[in-house]
Amino acid sequence: MEIKYLSLCILAGILFVSQVNASENNGKDDVKYAALTQKDLDALPVEKRASVLDELGFIHEYGIGVPMNRERALQYYKQACELGGNYGCYNVKYAYQYGDGVAKDSAQANKYAKKMNLDNLLIEQEYIDKFSQEIYMAKALADTDKSQRAAFISILIHALNNRPESDALFFSRIGFNQEKTFRLATLWSQDGDPQMDYQMGRLTLNDFSG
Repeated sequence: MEIKYLSLCILAGILFVSQVNASENNGKDDVKYAALTQKDLDALPVEKRASVLDELGFIHEYGIGVPMNRERALQYYKQACELGGNYGCYNVKYAYQYGDGVAKDSAQANKYAKKMNLDNLLIEQEYIDKFSQEIYMAKALADTDKSQRAAFISILIHALNNRPESDALFFSRIGFNQEKTFRLATLWSQDGDPQMDYQMGRLTLNDFSG
């Protein structure tokens, strides 16, 4: 019994240190991205610029290292979407579908959904719609009710863990990947929810921190 207890304590310590280190590293990146000027962005190659704009959208959407600003996040996601459709398009769809930082507008939601790049996605459109809708419904609940956050992270873990490359590409294009999930859970775990702490343990053990 004592050995088992000691093992659990050691594991908890390892998870905590991993979370702190990953959080500190990502925090430095967030500051670096937030400091970029439009001139800096314009100097980047298109694909890199799109990924950086997507990153800026993410950190402003959730207030990671910067003040939360859903309107600004939406503008970054829109810019990212227009650069090839690999990033941001479904984030914009979500914003218009649920009225997140903007008035609800189904026409705009559909417009940006159609801009998403479908190349190399081994999934039919009906399943893209089905899976994205399921995840976005959970996201909408988590955005408005803190008690739903752990459940949302659990859904993302199930969706993203040990998936083939084509699946990972699909989830990335609708706005989710392992590293973002880890960073979001790290932010939300600061509220002291034990269920979120449990999800952080799962994320760390499954190497979501990147």
